[in-house]
Amino acid sequence: MFKKKKSAETDPYRTSLRSLPERQNVYTYYKSRSFKEEPARQSLSGLGEKHVIQQKEKHFSVQRNVKVGIVVVILLVLFALDIRLSTSVNVQITGTTRVSGIYMHPTALYQSEVDKLTNVSFGNKFKITINTSKIESGMLQQFPELANVSIKVPLIGSKITVVVSPVLPAIILNDQKNQHFLVGPYGKTLRAVMPDSLADFSIPIVNDQTALQAQIGKSVITQSDTNFILTVSAQFQAHQIKIQSMTLPITSRELDVYLVGLPYYVKFNLADYVSINQQIGTYFATRNYLIKNNIIPTQYIDARSQGRVFYK
Repeated sequence: MFKKKKSAETDPYRTSLRSLPERQNVYTYYKSRSFKEEPARQSLSGLGEKHVIQQKEKHFSVQRNVKVGIVVVILLVLFALDIRLSTSVNVQITGTTRVSGIYMHPTALYQSEVDKLTNVSFGNKFKITINTSKIESGMLQQFPELANVSIKVPLIGSKITVVVSPVLPAIILNDQKNQHFLVGPYGKTLRAVMPDSLADFSIPIVNDQTALQAQIGKSVITQSDTNFILTVSAQFQAHQIKIQSMTLPITSRELDVYLVGLPYYVKFNLADYVSINQQIGTYFATRNYLIKNNIIPTQYIDARSQGRVFYK
């Protein structure tokens, strides 16, 4: 009779589609296995390739290091061979003159002396440790006829070059024993020369009466005395007055100049180099006066005193 009222409650067995939860992936054994095995296989493959690459890189690195080591060893050997100097040397003589061969030693003697000086020290056998200045000074001491000694160490090669140049002799000193010695511009004795070679030198010959002891490599007169003698010689030559000889007398510090074709000699004060030009000028003025007045001294003309002249 009475109609049943519809229940307001929802049927528990009927659920709206909207209220259903989202479908989740269903976990199964096969799916899990296939999901994990693939990355594992890829990982093992990648590790194998990486190991091979590392092995190749290591092998390449070893080969490279070996090659670098060989190159370094070769360079070290070449360097060691290049820095070692040869036992023989080259000697070059520069600045020679027409008569330098008379008083210069043979080239072989200079080479021998360089060899001796080089062998004094073990460091002289190598380019980077050779003491060139000591060898140069040793050569100058051993050979006073040398003005300069220069040693050149080659950048490539093993043989050093020794360049030497001779001293230009200033005067020839004739001692009391009639021995002739070449004297340099600083008054140092260079070499003894034979009388038959004197004509080859165009330099003043000075006769020594003071018993000077001429020793090779030692100073026999002062540089000032040498310059005095050279100045007198040059001035007389400029005035076309020929000098027969010059003498260092034993009595005083003077220079006696004997002239060709004249019976007298001229006295100069060797100790006063400052007034040398005045002394020479005094003689030239006196000479002109004597010639003008037909006066010929028979012994000497003394030009040693400033402002005064004596003749006899």
